[in-house]
Amino acid sequence: MQRRVIAAIAAVLLAGIGAVLMFTYVSNADARAMAGQEPTDVLVVVAKDGVPAGTLGKNLGPYVELKKLPHAALADNALSSTTDILDLAATTDLKEGEQILASRFAPPDTSGKTGEVAVPNDMQQISLAIESQRAVAGRITPGAKIAINVTKDNATAQLFRDVLVLRVDGGSTTDGAASASNVMLTLAMTPEDSRKLTNALLTAQLWIVLDSKENKGEAETPISVNFVKGSQ
Repeated sequence: MQRRVIAAIAAVLLAGIGAVLMFTYVSNADARAMAGQEPTDVLVVVAKDGVPAGTLGKNLGPYVELKKLPHAALADNALSSTTDILDLAATTDLKEGEQILASRFAPPDTSGKTGEVAVPNDMQQISLAIESQRAVAGRITPGAKIAINVTKDNATAQLFRDVLVLRVDGGSTTDGAASASNVMLTLAMTPEDSRKLTNALLTAQLWIVLDSKENKGEAETPISVNFVKGSQ
């Protein structure tokens, strides 16, 4: 009889110990799981209509919120702030619930997937070859905005402003050294400006200027070379 009582008590004690051990294991597992999640801040689209393509990073405020997600759930290039994309534009529409990814943003008028510059619908493409010394030493990149100075009959005028560069063949080397050869530029221009440029290529000399960020896209009054010499 005494043995049965002792066996029963032992069984109860073992069951209790097992329950405690199980509870401890489960609690520790939950703690380990939570620790592995590493909740991380990330920008998420909350606007019902999403973010339209072309929206600048600095204008994302009304469309996004900062949320905490498990680290394992973060997408590659997910952002927690817009600091790195303030002047970049969304290359595609972003849906509600999407994380904001750096890879979805690129300089305006470019494609984030290919790096190629998108041609505006109302523009034509035209190419010209020019010596690198007359093209900012060849240091022109796709997506840049340029101005074009045209010299004819001892007078120079900046006939074109805010011209979008679509493609550059030649130019500076990968280490930034200036090119000693010709540079081939492919530009996006209105039909009227493309005709003017064609005529200038046949009858005048051209110099390419990297355009200022703040310009009105207006051509300037011609400057007489003789007048400039006389004023020195």
